[in-house]
Amino acid sequence: MSFQQPVTVDARHGSDFAGGIVEGALLRTPCGPRRIETMRPGDMVVTRCEGLQPVRMILSRKVSREEFLKSPDKAPVRIHARGVGPMMPQKPLLLAGDHQIVVPGYRVDGQPDDTPVFVRAKDLLESDETAKIDKSFSSVTFFHLVFDSHVVFMVNGLPVESFHTERSKLDRIHPEVLRKLESAIPSLRETGHVTPAARYALRDQITLLPATF
Repeated sequence: MSFQQPVTVDARHGSDFAGGIVEGALLRTPCGPRRIETMRPGDMVVTRCEGLQPVRMILSRKVSREEFLKSPDKAPVRIHARGVGPMMPQKPLLLAGDHQIVVPGYRVDGQPDDTPVFVRAKDLLESDETAKIDKSFSSVTFFHLVFDSHVVFMVNGLPVESFHTERSKLDRIHPEVLRKLESAIPSLRETGHVTPAARYALRDQITLLPATF
């Protein structure tokens, strides 16, 4: 099987959901970089907090340019190459504005240098050298990977979050998709559909310090 083309099995489940990474992004896997649209359940991904982890489910949604123009918050955020840190990301990365990434503490005002934090991609928009909203596409497809727990993995060299199975995010998912998610991760029923967040602090309001690298 070639992993250069999108997998055409019934592995993805369209729905409204928070966050998402735009097709074409490269994930770090034990077999080398893989485009996110070629991933399928069972594939292994290198994570920052839990080692190698299998993908349990893949969410996807397509957003058109018409939707961007009506609701600018639906347009993807383009994080520039090296906009966050040295080789972070290695090349531009497009993702949903509410998708969380990990930013080094030294880039966040008031944060200890050695304490990285979760921030939303849209929180980087105030810095022209870091990110911008990109409405140049006729449409984009967002993908979100679901693992047994909330993890951080590398995409284009930048640490980003997986789908977090918390109540506020699951409420946006179609009931049929939620049933499939429960089938993929049976423990969700036992935990009340909540998994702990990955081990990074969350900053809702940030001031990004100028890049010095």
